[in-house]
Parts: sequence; C-alpha cells; structure tokens
Amino acid sequence: MAGQADETGGARPDGVIGNHETPMGMDPGQTGALTALSWLHFLNDGAANFLPGILPLLLLSLHRSPALAGGLMAALLIGQGLQPVFGYWADRIGGRRLVMGGFLGTAIGMGLIGVSTGFVPLLAALALIGVANAAFHPPALAAARSLERASRSPGRSVSVFLVGGELGRGLSPWLVTLAAAGFGLDHLWLLSILSVASLVVLRRYIPVLPVSARHERPLQWHGKARPLGALVTFATLRSLVSYALVTFLPLLWRQQGGSVRTGALLIAVIIVAGIIGNLGGPVLARRFGRQPLLAGSLLLVAGLLAATLSAPWVFAWPLLAGVGIALFAPIAVTVVAGQDIFPENRSLGGGLALGSANGLAALAMIALGGCAKIFGLEATLWVTVGLAALAAGVAKSGGLTPAP
Repeated sequence: MAGQADETGGARPDGVIGNHETPMGMDPGQTGALTALSWLHFLNDGAANFLPGILPLLLLSLHRSPALAGGLMAALLIGQGLQPVFGYWADRIGGRRLVMGGFLGTAIGMGLIGVSTGFVPLLAALALIGVANAAFHPPALAAARSLERASRSPGRSVSVFLVGGELGRGLSPWLVTLAAAGFGLDHLWLLSILSVASLVVLRRYIPVLPVSARHERPLQWHGKARPLGALVTFATLRSLVSYALVTFLPLLWRQQGGSVRTGALLIAVIIVAGIIGNLGGPVLARRFGRQPLLAGSLLLVAGLLAATLSAPWVFAWPLLAGVGIALFAPIAVTVVAGQDIFPENRSLGGGLALGSANGLAALAMIALGGCAKIFGLEATLWVTVGLAALAAGVAKSGGLTPAP
C-alpha cells in the first residue's frame, strides 16, 4: 500500500493510489482507512455507551433511586469536556497515538465495570471510559476529515465515521443488556478482548496527521469567539437532549411496567434511526444551508418528543425513530463547522464542537437528575422538550457557524 511512514512506524494509507477512485471520491486506500476507523468507532462508542441499557439493573443492585441515573451518566460523560485538550495535544504529538490509547482505555474501562464490586470502583471505571473516549474522538474525527481530500462532498467522510459510532451507541445498550441477563456483567471483559484484537489488526490503517511543527499557520483565536460560543451552546443543548432521552426514557418505561430489555430497545430505535439523519444532515446542509438544517432539526425534535410523551406507548416507536433522525442530523455538520473555525488545528476544532459540548451537557445531567427526583421522570422529559426548542432558537439566531 502506498503511503508515508508515520510517527510510530506504520504505513500511512491516505496517499492517492493511481487514478482509481470509489464512488465516494476516494481511492481504495482511503476507503479502507475509513472502514477501519468506522469499525473502531463502533467498538469504542459501544464500550462507552452501553450504560443506559443496564441502568435499571445497576440502580436496583445498588438500592438507589432513579435520580442517581443523572450522576452516573455525568461520571461517564464529564470526561468528554477534555476533548479540546486532547485535540490540541494530538496536534503536537501526532493523533495516531491518542486514537489507539483512547480506544484501549475505553475497552479496559468497559471490562472493569463488569468486575466493579462497589459504588466507588464503578465511578472510577466510568471516569476512565470518559477520559479515554475524549482522547479517541478529536484525532479520529480529524483523521476521518483528512480522507475526503478527493471527495466532492465535504462532511461525507466524517458522517460515515460517525455512523459507526452511532451503531455502537444504539446497539450496545440492548446487546449488553441481553448479555447481562444471560451471562452476567462480570463477563464484559470478553468484549474488551474483541476490541483489543480489532485494534491490533487495524492499527496500520489508522491515518496519520502531521504534527504542529509542519503546520504553516499557527493557531488563531481572533474573531472566533462569537461563532465558537454559539456553536458550543447549540451543541451542548443538543447533547443534553440526547443524554436525557437515553437516560430517562428507559427508566420511565420500566417505571410504567415495561421490561428492561424493551427499554433498552427504545435507545436503539433513537440512535440507529439517527444514522439516516447523520448521513442526510450534510446533504441537507449543502442544499438549504447550515443554519436552517440545525434550527429545523431541533425544532422537529421538540415537536416529535412532545407527541411521544402525549400519545400512548404504542405510537412511541415511529415517533422516537423520527426523533433520532432529527436529533443526529446536525452532528456531522457541527463537527465540520468546528473544524472550519480552526482549519489550522482540526483536532482542536472538532474537540471544541463535540467534546466541550458533551462535557457541559454531562454536568447539566446532574441538574436533570435532581429534576427527576423532585418532579418525576415524565416532567423531566418535558423539560427536555423545552431544551430542544431552545437549541433551535440558538441556531436560528445566526452567527453559529462560519460560511461553508
């Protein structure tokens, strides 16, 4: 395979190979790299996001109320706020190392959850997953963006990469719940072995990004406060809506007499349906503009979620599928927008657009947990409807992204 040597001695698969391109506008080496990144993203986000599916079981075993769910999710997600730090660091040492190290940390943390014997070890394992996940994403997102140099559809590679993560997030709560019911949580280390083996096989396909010493332009902050502030605010609200749904919907389902397994399927419906939105988001943004896409999608989330809470549960499945499509449509667009704000350091830009928002949303989950304790789960989900509408208002106000 043609390519350059990377900082760890591996082959770089992002060079152009002849004139043979795939329908996506990439050569076979780039397509292989994107496939490898997407599979690693599937495993990484699966290991980092199965918690909502087993929350009812964990809370039952810990003899804790549903209000603790917000705190556990915060412990898992608060490390996401470190993504900008890791993004900046990746640009200095070479992001490939952080992709591999973050991936390994997430896999190890998943195995540790299964053998945690108390509340404090559980929090430590969740925190490890959060920090490792933060290390993985910024350089991996930048690597995916680097693969679309030959593509005529900006954002396509990022969108495909994100689909791998969405499948992991959507399927893992349900699959791990089934595994826990059949074999027990203490066997999660088997999934960790699968992740490590995948990394060993696919390591050479991970693209390499130049370190900062090779950059022609230094990091520029002047004039970026307004678009960055608006972007992070929107992304934080969108992430908070997503976290609230996957945390409190299964608990509400269980509270109203449903099974734990079916509650985990609610999460799968939202996130797997979100693949349609993730792939379609960049297309709609190019056709109608970023601002209409971002504002319209969150306004649609608010309407569909309100309908879900008002209608009988039998109607919840198609409505939640619509929520997932609308909720995930903005993700690739916001990541690319963050990278466009900082073209001289795309790892940092992607980390600010995704990671800082996730970290802030994780902190806000503590407040939503308190809301659930005082007012109940259903009332908290109605608050989530208002948060989605607020996000739409932020996007509508303008100044959220630089011009495409």
